[in-house]
Parts: sequence; C-alpha cells; structure tokens
Amino acid sequence: MRTHRAIITLALVWLLASLGVARAQAPPPVEGVPDAQRLRMALERTDRRIEMARTLVAGGKDPALAEAIDLQAQARALVDKLPGAAEPSPETARQVMALSLDARQRADQVIARGQGLPDPERVSTQVDRTRELLADARARIAGCTRARAHVLIETAGGMQTRAETAVAESRYLAALQLTLGARERGQRALQICSLEENPTEAAERALQRTDLVLSRARAAMRPGSLPRAQRLLERAESSQELARSELRAGNIRGSLERTQQARGDALRSIRLSGGIP
Repeated sequence: MRTHRAIITLALVWLLASLGVARAQAPPPVEGVPDAQRLRMALERTDRRIEMARTLVAGGKDPALAEAIDLQAQARALVDKLPGAAEPSPETARQVMALSLDARQRADQVIARGQGLPDPERVSTQVDRTRELLADARARIAGCTRARAHVLIETAGGMQTRAETAVAESRYLAALQLTLGARERGQRALQICSLEENPTEAAERALQRTDLVLSRARAAMRPGSLPRAQRLLERAESSQELARSELRAGNIRGSLERTQQARGDALRSIRLSGGIP
C-alpha cells in the first residue's frame, strides 16, 4: 500500500513539474497586444456595427459603408490566415485591430448620419484637441496659487476621461458634450491664473506634436506594411502641409483641425504597420 501511494505521489510531483516547465517555456503575452480571442470579439463587434449601418442606408449603398465592409474584410483575411488555434504575432494583431477599428468608425459615421448624431471622426478630433489643451493647461498652472483653478483642471480631467470612454463605446454625442465641457473648464482655469492661451502658440505646438507622430509613422513603415498604412501616411503628410498653410494665413481653427486630422491618420498608419502608437 505504501509503495502504491509513493508511486502516486511521485507521479503527481512529476506532472506538476511538467506543467511548471510548460508554463515557463510558453511565451509571455505581449503587453498591449490582443490575443486571438479578443481579436475575434473585436471583429464581431465591428460586424454588428456594420449590420446596423446597413439597416440605415437605402439600398445598402454608401461610400463610408463600402469602405467599412472592405476594411473589415481585410481584417478577417489576416485572422483567417492564422493556422488553427495559433496566436497572432504582435504585428498581425495590431494590424487586425487597426483595420477593424477603422471599419467600425466608418460604420459609426453611417449610423451617426442616419440617427442625426455628430460625425464620429469630428468628435474624435475634438476629444484629441481637448486632451492637448488640458495637458498644456495643467503644466502652465502648476505654479498658480489659485485653488479654484486646480479644482477646475481636476474636474476637466475627469470629464475628459469619460469623453474618451464614450468615444471607445461609440457614444459620440455624450463624448462631444463631455469633451467640450472639459475644454471650457480648462480655459477657465487658465483665465483664473491670468494665463489665457495664445492661439497662435497653441497651433504651433500642435503642429510640432504632429511632426513627431509623422516621424514615428515614417520610421514604422516597412516593406511588409499594408498599402492602407502608406495611404494614411501620405494623407497625413498632405493634411499637415495644409495645416501649416492655414496657420500662415491666420486661420488658427482650420490649422488645428487639419493637424489633428493629420495626427489621427499618422497614428492609424503606425498601428497598421505593426508599430505601437
């Protein structure tokens, strides 16, 4: 009996040791890279948004919807190439997610038009613009002794976080309302500290930030990058040139909008190239 128990104990020890070795040999997950299951869940969510967009388009014909369907097909083609239950490489995972998110945004544009909601791309631009304003405002009032200004900045930060969550959940009207409210509080905080923003300087800083993202996008571009990544980079560079022209002409708002568009396209290009935005 003791011999039998000893054999069972040894077998259990060997089994546990084998499992430990297997875990040690398994490649660790890459931070920020979705696995195959999460990718498929993201694809299914985009499928649902595309189907909703179809129901709102007469005859099923719309340029944004057609682009959404095409982008989603490209994303699924990359997943379908994976052998069996194999996990995607980090580069493939990022490409799939970027394509599917682009497709979802196009579908959301169709849905927004059909339901009389704000344009998703414009809302995303406004959210990005507020994020920059709050970062600059927070840095500029750091030495300000007016407590009210710091309370306003903290309140604005919370509203902006909720706005970004709303964008991720395709709640664009809520996102727009929250981000504009956050921006107003950031501007009031600057006013309290007598640090009102110089619009021209703000536009110049925005252009500089976009230049940095464009440099990263060019560096991320490789021979194996998807053609869409190259097209997005070219569009970003064109938008950035227009932003500079708008600033030279004194159109601050137009310059800010153009450079934000450029930055958004450059970030999408980086994701499609397998880089980390």
